[in-house]
Amino acid sequence: MKRTVAIVTKVIVSLGFTLAVGVMLLWLAGFFQPKIDTSRPVRVEHRRVPEGAQVVPVEVVQVPRSESAVGTVEADRQATIASRILSRVVSLDVEAGARVKAGQILATLDDSDLRQRLEQTQAVLDASRASLDQAGEELARAERSAEQGAASELEVIRARNAVRAADANVQRAERSVAEGQTVLDHAIIRAPFDGVVIERQAEVGDTATPGMPLLTMYDPSRMQLVAGVRESLAVRLAVGDYVKAEIESLDLVCEAEVTEIVPEASARSRSFRVKVSGPCPPGVYPGMFGRISIPLEQASVLAVPAQAIHRVGQLDFVDLASGLGPDATLTRRSVQIGRTLDDGLVEVLAGLRQGELVLVSNPESAS
Repeated sequence: MKRTVAIVTKVIVSLGFTLAVGVMLLWLAGFFQPKIDTSRPVRVEHRRVPEGAQVVPVEVVQVPRSESAVGTVEADRQATIASRILSRVVSLDVEAGARVKAGQILATLDDSDLRQRLEQTQAVLDASRASLDQAGEELARAERSAEQGAASELEVIRARNAVRAADANVQRAERSVAEGQTVLDHAIIRAPFDGVVIERQAEVGDTATPGMPLLTMYDPSRMQLVAGVRESLAVRLAVGDYVKAEIESLDLVCEAEVTEIVPEASARSRSFRVKVSGPCPPGVYPGMFGRISIPLEQASVLAVPAQAIHRVGQLDFVDLASGLGPDATLTRRSVQIGRTLDDGLVEVLAGLRQGELVLVSNPESAS
């Protein structure tokens, strides 16, 4: 019996709680409040157009249209300076960020072995020249003896061949010396052009191998913006065209020339790599974000003077005039606006039609 009473009590409490929650929701929804009488017409108050007020029609204007493509700033001329010989790095005379001139020494490699080889080849050259001089003297002696009948024609031929062999040895030694000097010059790493060092990839004491990068530098006087442009827009561009380039972080907008359109589309993005370049102001560095604007056909948009727009909170309104006569009235209408155009106009996206009249200036509010 007690168990049955407990179950009935729980059920009653649950039903009572549910009923209370339902009544509270109805009260919050306004169920118990008096309703608006919809049988009566809603009165809309119309204001008259003030005397001397300026009223203009909503007009259709042509505005330029464009689409943007994002890209990355890259150096138009960048070089990775690498070693051409196997040697130890003796000195690195620049740090990242240093400005260098063309021909300036950037790094020095150990050239002691190279100098010894050059001295050896120079000694061989000196010996070859001495042998050539001696062979020349013997040839002259043999020719004089042959004229006097004291030497045979065969001896003269042998002397001439000795001169030719000695001359060949001299030429071979001269080429060896020139080659040794060229290799020795590779021990001094120089800047190929005026620029800025952006990375040091070796340190003093490292063993440099042929092709091993030591430094990376670029020319900051001319940069390029490389953007991925989708197929439908890339066909509108040609090398030599000028487009608007923008570096947002610097608030920089300038005209740039299309210098290259890579004739291959990316299989993933279906876009072409378009490179634009131009004179580069200070502060632009490789890797910065940028975008280019590709011009399209002009678009027709509705526009009104900016003075006609009134903002109340987050909403925009205009005062719409019923006509131009003395009996014209004003009604307020909500509109959705877009871009700010030239000549003090504002684009209207929704809320107005072409030819409707809007109030621009109100002498009463000015006074």
